[in-house]
Amino acid sequence: MKISIVAQIIVLMLLIQFTASSDVFAQFWKSETITEYASSDTNTRKTKPITLIDNPTANILSRVDYVETGTLFNKRKVPVLMREVQFEIRLYNDGGVLGAITAGLMEKLMFGISYGGRNLLGQGKALVNDAPGVNLRYVLYNETDTRPAIALGFDSQGYGIYFSNLKRYQIKSKGIFLTTSKNLDVTKDSGIGLHGGINYSLEDRDNDKDLNFFCGATVRVEKNLILLWEYDFATNDNEGKALGAGKGYMNAAIKAFISKRFALEFDIKNLLKNNKEVEGVLVPALNRELKIIYYEQLN
Repeated sequence: MKISIVAQIIVLMLLIQFTASSDVFAQFWKSETITEYASSDTNTRKTKPITLIDNPTANILSRVDYVETGTLFNKRKVPVLMREVQFEIRLYNDGGVLGAITAGLMEKLMFGISYGGRNLLGQGKALVNDAPGVNLRYVLYNETDTRPAIALGFDSQGYGIYFSNLKRYQIKSKGIFLTTSKNLDVTKDSGIGLHGGINYSLEDRDNDKDLNFFCGATVRVEKNLILLWEYDFATNDNEGKALGAGKGYMNAAIKAFISKRFALEFDIKNLLKNNKEVEGVLVPALNRELKIIYYEQLN
């Protein structure tokens, strides 16, 4: 991982956030003590995920809500910054475990770290990843009724086995990315989310340094049940020493909210079998993963 580039991206995003003027937050910090807080918006967790399966969306874990405060005869709405933290454990093939913590820091800024390895479950020597993953996301434009959300970010966490000789994961990390998301409500308990993006991965030791594209969708079919689909064109993983065979990576998943804070997700990955033989093994093969996700409100 190119640390100097990562550091520059992080510093740049922090400068953007701290220097941006915001009337909402000027009011927020000057407002009186709020006597009534809005409850956690669980619908946001269900309709606006921060990732599809592997691909990022333009959603983050913080937002500004307007809540009522004051007396019965003198009520007014004031802006409140609502922030959440998401804990995720991903179980994948070869006894792999990947843990991640992601938190909304400010109205438009989110940060997270992740770490794991394979053979952490089952038999054999545990093989941890070379370095923790870091992700940072800044929302350039919030979603409105007529405009999608647009976010700029960086993510150094790839997925699957890490190949030390190629300095890459089976599924390359997104690196620097620009993504957009738009949500459409169908009924009170159902809706559709459309997502797309472009990225440049820093995992380029395979001499495939092309820009990459990805897209996906979420369908909320019932109050607590969401279907997810995504397609990674993998244009940066089809030449040189790449692991892909030029078909792209298609994944699908089903996500169920067991409670307001707890969700389980079952993923089926690489449906197109976009792989090559590496040391006698097809990599990456069609595989199944399980995610355990927990949300906690920071306010």
